[in-house]
Amino acid sequence: MKIYMLLYYLRHLTLQYCLFCPIFALSELRLCLERQDFYCAESRLDSLKQLNGNQKDVLRAEIQLQKALWHDQNKDYRNAVFAVEKAHAIQPENIQISVRLATAYLRNHDFYEAISIIERIRSRLGVEEQIMASLILAQAWMKLENYNAALNELRHQEYQSRQSGELYSLMAICYIRTSQPESALDVFSRKEKNTGSLSSEDQRLKHQAQQNIRLREKYTTAVSSSFRVVMQANGNSEALRIYLDILDRAYMDVGRVLDYYPKNYTRVLFLNREDFVEYTSIESEAVAGLHDGASLDLLIPWEKISQNQEKSRLENVIYHEYTHHLLNLMTKQSRNIPLWVHEGLAQFLEPHQDMAVKHQILKPMILQANYYRQDMPENVSLHSGAFQFYAQAHSMIQFASDKGWLPSLVSQLPLLRADFSFADLFVKSTGLKMNEFIETWAKTLGEIYAD
Repeated sequence: MKIYMLLYYLRHLTLQYCLFCPIFALSELRLCLERQDFYCAESRLDSLKQLNGNQKDVLRAEIQLQKALWHDQNKDYRNAVFAVEKAHAIQPENIQISVRLATAYLRNHDFYEAISIIERIRSRLGVEEQIMASLILAQAWMKLENYNAALNELRHQEYQSRQSGELYSLMAICYIRTSQPESALDVFSRKEKNTGSLSSEDQRLKHQAQQNIRLREKYTTAVSSSFRVVMQANGNSEALRIYLDILDRAYMDVGRVLDYYPKNYTRVLFLNREDFVEYTSIESEAVAGLHDGASLDLLIPWEKISQNQEKSRLENVIYHEYTHHLLNLMTKQSRNIPLWVHEGLAQFLEPHQDMAVKHQILKPMILQANYYRQDMPENVSLHSGAFQFYAQAHSMIQFASDKGWLPSLVSQLPLLRADFSFADLFVKSTGLKMNEFIETWAKTLGEIYAD
């Protein structure tokens, strides 16, 4: 409930009880809320002896909801949950507060709690609340990688909420992730018809669904225990055996380090360069592979394997992109992981390391003190400082591993929230602040390179 509704209720109480309680006390309560001084508001409420228990409960719950809204605005989702839980404890039968609590759980990545509370109150929800409940459930199931459960929710509510662009977008993503491109295209058509437009991300996913249908003409799909492999229909069985062998080893090796194994098939598309460009709109030949965050597919521009050197390079690409894939899944696609950790881990887990080249890049950076410090970039151009960035990211992850800090760091990545930043996690894992870690890493390498 927005704060003006609470203030309206307070003004109503002021008029109703002006003969029995101090007007200034309610006025003070309003002022406390306007300046978001919640301790003050609670103190003023306690002083209003003339209000009965129910009236105080309404105000006490609303103060907690306003506190939760303030925490939300500061992206402190954990304390937002605590505040809404207090409001819910005061008024456990209030449907709006229950839905608000489920939303708070969703934002804090407490997915099973969000599902549980919606299921408990579902039979008492009105039409609008049912739509909100379905969106909460669908998003929770998607984060838990149960796309069929999410689709059941969204399909059930579509006829009630044909103007909800969010519902259609979530439904299309679920169809794409479950390899149903025709259904995804149908959803985009209905969204455009009922809401009047498609977002740029919708357009990209629509193009991707169209490309998946087109690829069926010259590509075939093979399935293993953990992967769906899309490769050229004229590809030989030996190439397929090599693909599956590398993928199965990546599943075990990367999964063991990150302690995470996907709940669904991972789809990997081995495309020729022309089809890769058409599918991704990326023309640079420097891109050896791609993990798509929306479809969760791995896209690799690879046509044939003719030499051992090519096989080694392919293994590195697969391990690299599969690491990105697992990091996104295990953190529920959190954007709180720094790019250097994503790329450093992906390189660290590549099975074939050319350390001579990396040291060739790192040595002048260290000796000339020209390395990244607190300014590790979040976007790296393929043509601007990329080699230096990737070399430093890999070396820093290797250093954390050598010190024995990497298992703790990796195990806590799923805990990242707005209120538990990577900086907090890093100190907890290494005992060092980020700048202290970088200087320790640089000093260690400097001693090695000086010899």
